[in-house]
Amino acid sequence: MSKRFICVLPLAAIATAGLFGVMITLIDGEWAPQESVKDLKFDINPVVDEPRLIRRTVQIEKIKKVETPPPPQRIATQNPIQPKEPIAEQDWMIPDFSFDDMDISTDVALNIDSDEKAILRVPPQMPTRAERSGHCVARFDINAEGAPFNITTPYCTQDVFSRPTLKAVAKWKYRPAVQDGTAQTSRSVETKVVFKLADENGRLIPE
Repeated sequence: MSKRFICVLPLAAIATAGLFGVMITLIDGEWAPQESVKDLKFDINPVVDEPRLIRRTVQIEKIKKVETPPPPQRIATQNPIQPKEPIAEQDWMIPDFSFDDMDISTDVALNIDSDEKAILRVPPQMPTRAERSGHCVARFDINAEGAPFNITTPYCTQDVFSRPTLKAVAKWKYRPAVQDGTAQTSRSVETKVVFKLADENGRLIPE
């Protein structure tokens, strides 16, 4: 143990001396005193200058007095000249009629009788199931107001045309029949409702 200590001790002394020399060299070559730091001042509550208010003054000029111009002069007008001669009275221009001997009362009675007449006819709607053209015979009555009622279809070329015919005739409007000056109800009025169906080229498909 003592032999090892004796051998290592010189080596440790040499290493220590070398490190000490290196440190001295570094300190002498690179060390330089730093400049003194300037004193820094901070204001905790800074004072802000208030904005200056610019005041504008408006000067009002005095209103000049304007003199009112004088009214225009009146133009002398001539007084109207009245005729001096009296107006001639001519009674002969307007004859005098006397109705004492004339009987102007008349008793005229106009009794015009007429049949019912269609005023408005709404066309029926073509059913989507129809395959060709066709028609229906519609039979109905017309009341004194000209409205059809008791509407039936005694004959149709296709059954699909019956329902559209009933709906269309119900919307029709007639001028009622007149007898002795009074509107009358018409019974069993028949008319033909035609349905025309065309193909894609616009050609009519027959019944």
